[in-house]
Amino acid sequence: MELNREHFRAIIFHNFRRGLSRQECFDELNSLYSDKAPSYSTVKNWYNEFNRGRCSIQDESRAGRPKSVVVPEKINAVRELIKQDRHVTYREIEASLDISDESWIYAYEPETKQQSTVWVFQDEAKPTKVVRGRSTSKQMIACFFGINGHVATVALEQRRTVNSEWYTTICLPEVIGEIRKKQKNRRIILHHDNASSHTSTHPSGGSST
Repeated sequence: MELNREHFRAIIFHNFRRGLSRQECFDELNSLYSDKAPSYSTVKNWYNEFNRGRCSIQDESRAGRPKSVVVPEKINAVRELIKQDRHVTYREIEASLDISDESWIYAYEPETKQQSTVWVFQDEAKPTKVVRGRSTSKQMIACFFGINGHVATVALEQRRTVNSEWYTTICLPEVIGEIRKKQKNRRIILHHDNASSHTSTHPSGGSST
């Protein structure tokens, strides 16, 4: 009978319970099974696991890609995504096909060498590398939260700076407008950090309405 990993783990566990040292266990396995025996590092790792109280020799469940991902339907869907956009990334594919356990937000242009990489099928020629242009991938936003959760998100316009004028004339009116949609007459109190745009004369004068 061909021994598999779990068989060897059972033998290692038996030797551990017998009181053999790591080296003695390895030497015994090596003398009996020669090149098919597990390595010393494997024996050492399992001794460490057993010393920590582990009794199971089964593989523990691990996070990552589920087996249901590698099915013809998913494979064909991935091919279609690649055909539609040769710059599509692994994360975009995962998000589109719901095969990831992450929630994320992305914003970028295919400018760097890695970002300009495209998918190429076996019978296709490599395309010319995309010329790097001016990056516009960064976007500063201000997020506001209340006791019931998210209230509003205000994006800073391109080439503008966050200062008291922008905060009081653009940002706050939008936030207050969102709050007033649900709470028309209730007094609003804003809690700020100590950023300069929040502690200057304008914001402190209009923090509560």
